[in-house]
Order: sequence, then structure tokens, then C-alpha cells
Amino acid sequence: MKQFLSLSQYREGFHSKYIQLINGASVHYVEANPQGVRTVIIVHGITGTHYSMLPMASEWMRLGDRVLVVDLPGHGRSNRIAVASFDDMAHWLHEVIQQLCPAQSFVLVGNSFGSGVCAQYARIYGLREECGMVLGAPIPTLAPTMQKLERITSRLPEKIMQAIYYSNRLAEPLRISILLRQHHNKNARHLVSEMIRNEGPLVQHRYAFGVLMPSYYRANVFSAPLPKDIRRRTIVVHGDADRLAGREVYMLMQDFMKGSGNVVVAPRCGHLVHVEAIDAQMSAVDSLREMASSLLLSARLQSKQTISMSPQFSENGDHM
Repeated sequence: MKQFLSLSQYREGFHSKYIQLINGASVHYVEANPQGVRTVIIVHGITGTHYSMLPMASEWMRLGDRVLVVDLPGHGRSNRIAVASFDDMAHWLHEVIQQLCPAQSFVLVGNSFGSGVCAQYARIYGLREECGMVLGAPIPTLAPTMQKLERITSRLPEKIMQAIYYSNRLAEPLRISILLRQHHNKNARHLVSEMIRNEGPLVQHRYAFGVLMPSYYRANVFSAPLPKDIRRRTIVVHGDADRLAGREVYMLMQDFMKGSGNVVVAPRCGHLVHVEAIDAQMSAVDSLREMASSLLLSARLQSKQTISMSPQFSENGDHM
């Protein structure tokens, strides 16, 4: 595993910005390299914020990409929104994309819950030509132990849950050992601990588990395969020891991708692929760019062949 810096050092080069949606809600995001030719849009997981994604985001920043890391509703500095169904999260992301990169091609990178948001967005709105999607650490279903734990924590008052989930010195090691496969790695543990303490005060826990997660489970986002055109431009990355998603995640994601071969299993990695499998994520994005360019070139060639084979007519309407 790579050696990590302090979280504060990853913030260098990223600038805090806001947009306002039609419904008046404010969306916070951080941006690096606004003039970059390629755009990467990153959506974090539940009870996280953009802070969690900075180590991975900084890799794209270093390569000169335009990088946007968005705070989910009720997370970080983004306002929460009304969510009647999970489609509302897809509509939310669509409006964010329309404002931040209305015409440019982009790679959409989801993490955990964020992968579900990205997948639902792509299913409803599709993906533009030359765009791709990376779904990191998707959760098609929670491991049974995690389901029980979530049911308990979702009923606790906000202040108590904040104290247990983010600042309790006894609970933190347990949480890290669940999230990380290489939880004995002091460098990784320190980084994740720093993430937890930075994000804790910025997450509306009851909203996350009382509104967002129930809508996610009801939607069952990963139960039906993606459309073929989108599957060809999508790569799934998950850890081989993901304790949150459980042992069935590989088979479920194979079904979701219909055996396309675009499912990458990161070795010695838990749920935090954006910490333990940054290289795999970066490789996935590079592969997507190559795939998208190849598919676009193929589509253009087919279009030219269709035009050349179309009947040609003279001015009086006769075949030429």
C-alpha cells in the first residue's frame, strides 16, 4: 500500500465552491485544475464528505485533470433535499452535472453509496459520448451483521450517534477494522482516523440513515443490469475483503454487468477502495478513457459507412 500524507496536505490545490439548485438547495464541492482538459466528477459515500476522497482525487489533480468532488445532500456543506425515492438522488446529480460541466465529456466516479447514485443517474439519463463511469465499492446488499448494526444506529438520537460514530475512542478502532482490510497498517489507520474526525461534525446522521439509505434499499439499484451501451463504458472496482458488502458482492456485480469483464477485484482490500486501491481506481479511469474513445471512433466509422451506403438521389428524385 502506498504511503499517505496528512489529510490537510491533500487539500492543497482544491478550492471550495458552491452552486445553487433550482429548488434553492446549495451544493458544495471542491475543484482542482479548472482548466484541465479531462474532467473527473467524484461522489463520496454515506456519512462521508469530499474529505474522504481527497487522497484519490489528488492523483488526478497531479495528472492535470479537472477534478470535482461533490458533497452529497446533508453531508459536508451541502444542504439536504427532499427524497421521496432514489430517483431524486439521480435528479440531484443530473442538475449538478448540468451546472458544472454542461457540454464537456467526463468520467463519473462513485464510491460506496455514491456508486449507487451514479448508477441510478446513468440508468435514467444515460451517459454522453466519450463519458465513462467507475463504481467503487458498490453495496448491492449489506452483510447480515452490518444490517443489524445499521438498524440499531439509525434509531439513535443525532448527538449520541455523532459521539459514537465519529468521536468515541473505543468505537473508532472497530469501525476502522471493519472498513480496512489492512487495518494493521498504521499509516492507513491514521489517515482513516483523520477522515472520520474531520467529517463527523459535517454529517447529518439521522438524515443519512433515516432518509437516504432507506430510499437506496427500496430502489435496489444493482438488481437489474445496466443497459449495454452504459455497461461498455463502466468499470466496477471492489475489494476482495469488503466486510460491508459481504461475500456475494462479486457475483452480484457480475450479474449487474452481465459478465462484461469490467469487474475489477482489488486484492487485499476492504471497503475503502479509495484508500487501499487507489492504483486500481486510476487504472480503471485510464481504461475507461481508452474504451470511450474506441467506442466513439467505431460509432463514427459506422455512421460514415451508413451514409456512404444510403441511396443517392438526383434533383428530380431518381436514383443516381
